[in-house]
Amino acid sequence: MKKEITALDNMSLIVERGEVFSLLGPNGAGKSTLAKLLLGFVWPTSGTISISGLSPAESASRQPVGYLPEHPEFPPHLSVAQVLRYCGAFRRMDPSVVRLRAEQLADLLGMRNKLRSPIRSLSKGMNLRLAMATALLHEPDILVLDEPSDGLDPEGRIEFRNLLLKLKNNGKTILLNSHILSEVERISDRVALLKQGRILRVDEMKAIVGANCNYIVETRTTDETLLAGIRKNFPVKAQGSSWLIKVTDASGVKDLISRLDAAGAVLVGIRQERRTLEDYYLEQISYGRNP
Repeated sequence: MKKEITALDNMSLIVERGEVFSLLGPNGAGKSTLAKLLLGFVWPTSGTISISGLSPAESASRQPVGYLPEHPEFPPHLSVAQVLRYCGAFRRMDPSVVRLRAEQLADLLGMRNKLRSPIRSLSKGMNLRLAMATALLHEPDILVLDEPSDGLDPEGRIEFRNLLLKLKNNGKTILLNSHILSEVERISDRVALLKQGRILRVDEMKAIVGANCNYIVETRTTDETLLAGIRKNFPVKAQGSSWLIKVTDASGVKDLISRLDAAGAVLVGIRQERRTLEDYYLEQISYGRNP
C-alpha cells in the first residue's frame, strides 16, 4: 500500500492581476502541484481554487490561461508549424489566425527558420521556445510557467527574461516557478517561499533586495561553544582560519560584536554587501528560519 503524501497543506494565496508572482522552494515543495491544481490536472482534497472567479472544473477558466509545463514534449515527427496548428485547433481558433500567430511568435521567439523543422531536430532550448509559443498562441491574459528557462543558454535566458518583461508591461499576469533565482529577482513583483507543501512567507521583491543589505562579520576564534550559539541565529561558514557570519541588520551586527568581544574572539573586519534573492532564499529555506 502506497503511503499518502500531503503535497500542499493549509495554503492561502492570491495572485494579483498584472503582476509577476514567483514560487520558490526546493524540489518537492509543491510548486508544480500548485500549477496543476490551477489548471485542473489534479484535484484538491479540500479547499477552493479560482481563476478570475471561475473554478478549474469549468473549462472556461482555462481560456485566458497559457501554460508551459516543466518538461514539454511534442510528437517528434511533426513540424513546429504543425504543432502550432494542432494547438490552435484544440482551442478552436480560426486557421488563418493560427497561421498569423505562428509567424508572429516565430519572430518573437527567434524561430522563423524552424517553422518547417521536425520536432526531432530541435535542440532542448528550441523545444522550450516552441512550448512557449503554444502557451502564447491564443494571446492569454494569464501565464503559468513551470521552469520556463531551464535548458536555455545565457543568451537565451536574457531573451526570455526580456520577453517576460515585455509581457508584464503589456499587462499579463504571470505565475512563475523557477530555480534560477537571478532571473526571478529581475522580473518578479512578489515571491512565495514553499517548503514541504507549506508557504513559509510571501514578500514583495523590493522589500527583499535593493535597499536591504547584509553584513559579513569576519572573526577568528576556536571557541566551538560560541560558534554553536551563533549558528542558531546566523549563517556561519569557514574561510581559511576565519569564520564569516552573515547578519541582515545593523543592530544585529552591534549585538554580535559585543558577543564576540565578551568571548575573547578576534574581530577581523566587517563588510556590507547587497542582499540578493539567493541570500533571502538561503536564509529562509536552507537555514530553516521562521517567518
